[in-house]
Amino acid sequence: SISHATVLTDTENQGLLSNLTIESSATVTGGELTGTIINQGTLKDVEFLGISLSGGTLAGTIVNNSRVGGIIHDVTLASNAILSGGKVGGTINAAPDSRISDVQLMANTTINGGTLAGNIRGTSNSPATIIHATISSMTTLADVTIISPVELPDDVVIGSGVTLPPKEEIAVNNVLAPMQIQHIEANVLSTLPPETVSELTAEQIQQIPPLALSGLTAEQSAALSQLNRSHKFHRRPSMVSMLTKSWD
Repeated sequence: SISHATVLTDTENQGLLSNLTIESSATVTGGELTGTIINQGTLKDVEFLGISLSGGTLAGTIVNNSRVGGIIHDVTLASNAILSGGKVGGTINAAPDSRISDVQLMANTTINGGTLAGNIRGTSNSPATIIHATISSMTTLADVTIISPVELPDDVVIGSGVTLPPKEEIAVNNVLAPMQIQHIEANVLSTLPPETVSELTAEQIQQIPPLALSGLTAEQSAALSQLNRSHKFHRRPSMVSMLTKSWD
């Protein structure tokens, strides 16, 4: 292994490098990185095991397998790059065809671009911000603020602590996780397209906090009324009446 070095030129790594500074003229490809990595160049196809990896460009497949809670932060993801696992922080500028999956976003992280997949969770007291990104099918989101334009497939699971953009800025409808239904607030409920509301079951609607019902729009209320007429809620017609009475 090599430690406490500065890399000036393109390097193929088949071992372990630690506590490196990578100059802008250099690309380090392959191997494992540990300690503190200051990147001003490019890292490609590496496994990160250290405390901090910051700066520069990440290319190929980058896996954060740090066992000490190491953070990859303030980096740029190149075209077709894949960043997966562990903690991510700072500002991540991602190429449209890059991918971020199964990561924990530290306080006040910003993800700008790319595609998010798997389990994407932020920090409850300082949620991460996601902008100009695509959310993959079956992704689970928690404790993030989504700012348009962001594409959301209809099977994305919206967990607790998620703030959605205004409904007219959401590409397609969303699926609410049980935890989100139980704690949903009026301003979040009002952002859901009527198509999403029409897919809620009677049990799900019963779980919505009473204070959040003030967030219903006329269009959402109409969708629920249509469900009532179609007998989807024949066991609890009073629930639909309660949800729609302010708009009838």
